[in-house]
Amino acid sequence: MAGPLRQIIEVPCAVDTLPYRDILRQLEADKLVALGVNPEAVAAHGTDSPGIEGAADLAVRNETTGSGTSEPDNQGSVGKNDAAEPELAEEIELNAGARQRLDAAIAACLAAYEPRGVFKIFNPTICTLPPKYTEPAIKLVGTMMIFRGKSVYDRLRRSVHCALLAATIGPESPAALPAAPDDLDRALARACARALVECAADRVNASIIAAAADEGLYTDDRLRPGDGDFPLDSRSQLVFYTQSEKRLGLKLDVDGALDPPYSTMSVVGLYDPSQKGRRRACGRCKHRDYCTIRAIGMNCHGSKGSFPAS
Repeated sequence: MAGPLRQIIEVPCAVDTLPYRDILRQLEADKLVALGVNPEAVAAHGTDSPGIEGAADLAVRNETTGSGTSEPDNQGSVGKNDAAEPELAEEIELNAGARQRLDAAIAACLAAYEPRGVFKIFNPTICTLPPKYTEPAIKLVGTMMIFRGKSVYDRLRRSVHCALLAATIGPESPAALPAAPDDLDRALARACARALVECAADRVNASIIAAAADEGLYTDDRLRPGDGDFPLDSRSQLVFYTQSEKRLGLKLDVDGALDPPYSTMSVVGLYDPSQKGRRRACGRCKHRDYCTIRAIGMNCHGSKGSFPAS
């Protein structure tokens, strides 16, 4: 994995359908009622994290309204197991009018947008270099990029590699709306766009999982800047090192939010299953011969400081 995965990989993100559940879960209660759906029935099946810009940008854009929440990814899993979740359309009664309106919104969304994504894989290492770093951090070897915060540290401190991921569907398009749209049409268009962003990110994530599996590694769920204490300003580094502006047209606006807004960025850890429950040491590492961390006189293990007790 040391050679070819140093490239930025562009991933085709063709999506031919969007599950009803991904759209219903992103509609507010009044819009569900307008659609003829019981909000309590949708809430009973749980909610997903917003797909628009990631939860982090929703916090930036909605700090005056209080809307936009995030549910952090679960550490230690291989990815979201949608197959284990019941299809909401099968569990919740949808009348013919609701299905027709959902189908129309989905079709318009898929026709209006072009989902795209990229990822790049780096070697992470733990770093605490007093006096500048008073808490452990994760540095990506060969770059100036340093991730701070306990959330990203806990996620990446035992990873062999980590992938930076960016995905977008492009600028908001009026083609996603019908002629003379009402409030429900606009809400459905936004919900479909959010769901499409997550589908695009899933496609990129699947490519990361495949690349990891080729090397006998496994992956964790995506972690977005803004999840836990993973700083929002880390997105500027993700934009730079994935070349997302050049490759996807994805950048940060003057307020620090992702532009286009229907976008997401995250990091994914790649792990060696043979190292589970085993003390890490250079002598037993299969990547020793070509390790770029050792080449600069550092290592990715050992006691490197600690976070203060909360």
